[in-house]
Amino acid sequence: MIKSGDLIVHWGAPLSPEDVTADAVLAYVKPVPEQGGNVLMQDCKTIKTMTAAEFKTAPRATSR
Repeated sequence: MIKSGDLIVHWGAPLSPEDVTADAVLAYVKPVPEQGGNVLMQDCKTIKTMTAAEFKTAPRATSR
């Protein structure tokens, strides 16, 4: 999915420490910005289903 561009990953972003709630999106499937769908949060354990509107305002994981 990564090679085909169907999975978008914010490469270089650090993972959240175990005791920190992940609030930033680390990866998502391609249709999420327009249609909503599943996103992987920065803790690499939490998958959330977001609407397109929620995704638009969600913070993105960034590299340091």
